[in-house]
Amino acid sequence: SGLAHAEHEEWAEARQAFESALAITERPSILLNLATAQAETGALVESAASYRRFLEIATTRDQRANRAQTQRALAAIEARLAHLTLAPVGLVSGDEILLDGAVRDSSSLSGLVMNPGAHDVLLGRRGLPVGIANS
Repeated sequence: SGLAHAEHEEWAEARQAFESALAITERPSILLNLATAQAETGALVESAASYRRFLEIATTRDQRANRAQTQRALAAIEARLAHLTLAPVGLVSGDEILLDGAVRDSSSLSGLVMNPGAHDVLLGRRGLPVGIANS
């Protein structure tokens, strides 16, 4: 069903179908189709990961024939990724930094690779919001 959805450019549905198929079995062809659907739905980080996984597991002659094309597709996706570095000032013990709702360790805030678009950054102190930013 993923291929049928992709043929009609129903990318969200195609992505869901390919994700479901991948949950059942990991096949290189599923990864390639999923990577395309992920890119078409704006999930570039995930698309790059799917392309990388294909390159790791593609071992048959036919699959290896797709390596150069996959490497070009991966390079194009990586060029579109957003890179973010957060440099909060004045943190105290117990402060939390949330990026898109997920708590981030303050030691891992540089060189974040993200999907392009708006992101929410929240600084929490003692469970209360101290600062909010949209990037």
